[in-house]
Amino acid sequence: MSNELPNTVTKDALDQLVAQSNIEYAVFGNKLTVAVITLPCNFKVTGEASCVDVNNFDKALGEKYALEKAVEKLWELEGYLLANDLYRSKGE
Repeated sequence: MSNELPNTVTKDALDQLVAQSNIEYAVFGNKLTVAVITLPCNFKVTGEASCVDVNNFDKALGEKYALEKAVEKLWELEGYLLANDLYRSKGE
């Protein structure tokens, strides 16, 4: 039996969606890293990470934190999508 609650967005489902998506990174001024997740439907979700001092810039950490922020946004979007689908299925 699964430990998942009904009508929830799961980490596994989100991980699977991200794995099916294209992820790109861009760095601006050696301070700002932007992650862009292009979903299979071609919708794009972004996340950003920045450091205060250019001397503290670390490309790998910037990518890690930018991707985490993009995935946080994706959680919200998937939650909205599920809530809206449930609402519409009830015909309200």
